[in-house]
Amino acid sequence: MYSRFDMADRFAGVDPMRLTHVIYAFVKTNTTTYATETLDPGGWPTRLMALKELRKANPALKLMVSVGGGGLSGDFPTITSDAHRGATVAGAMEFLRANDLDGYDIDWEAPNNAVEKTQLTAFAADLRVAMTKLSATTKKAYVLSAAVFSYEIGIDGSFDVAALSPSLDFFNVMTYGLGGPWYTLTEHTFGLRVAAGSEFPLNAIEPGLTSYRNRAVPSGKLNAGVGFYGQKVSNVEPGPNGDGYRVTGGRWDPEEIFFSELQASFGPAQGFTDYYAPDLEAAYRYNPTTKQWISYANARSINAERVWAVANGYGLMVWSLANDDASHSLFAAVTGP
Repeated sequence: MYSRFDMADRFAGVDPMRLTHVIYAFVKTNTTTYATETLDPGGWPTRLMALKELRKANPALKLMVSVGGGGLSGDFPTITSDAHRGATVAGAMEFLRANDLDGYDIDWEAPNNAVEKTQLTAFAADLRVAMTKLSATTKKAYVLSAAVFSYEIGIDGSFDVAALSPSLDFFNVMTYGLGGPWYTLTEHTFGLRVAAGSEFPLNAIEPGLTSYRNRAVPSGKLNAGVGFYGQKVSNVEPGPNGDGYRVTGGRWDPEEIFFSELQASFGPAQGFTDYYAPDLEAAYRYNPTTKQWISYANARSINAERVWAVANGYGLMVWSLANDDASHSLFAAVTGP
């Protein structure tokens, strides 16, 4: 759950019994004191109260915080160094204890070399040891997870998967929003599978999760990431099929389009037509007048991803519940009947 939104508002209408974990994103580590801190100290008490109301309704629900993310990952080389890792871990445990939380998620995007990769592994191991010690006092079983890349080069370049796995309860595999200027074609970036001949054959849920299984991670430790947003490509010609798909020359826009915004501002009323690739379980939209093409996840694609994940023993992770529409239609697809 992204921290810039009002918790009570965004969870209104969500059945807490359909949730297993809520990860509050993000918190940070103070690079002077190495204490874990919130990004909005004034708003934190109200947001924490809203999260705890969910757990009150569902006592099995685990409330977690995520440190890092794309904007704060630059601190990780310092806070996980041999000189400061112990203080960072101690600060994290104190934050969990003081706020009566259930877990901690590491979102380092991403270690850039062998030294940093080793630091991440050591950080996870030290957190696990510290959680075990804290459990002896609080009588609470703590959860440790990590957000990780889904594509092969990113996996091996940033993560020692075999060494990380024993310390983690699960990996949150970011199998969404994988498009960008590195693509020369308009391609699906939220699908279950990729098209034959794709420039990036691992950039989808099925190949991404398979990459971790091939590294001996049990399926029960893997959560497939589902994005509640879309990625837009501008200056896209209609192409041979008139739908803008697999066309060169477009410009990938960096901003996420929340699903709620996509429905309100990028739909049929604005000249967009919906398309679906059933073999890939991938949704997209195209406007031939504005020449905008959007890859996104909808209820149909997410339902297919849920069915596939359950059949293969995987979980699902959402980024982010705050992006859903007012009726929580995507959340309903994630949780199923």
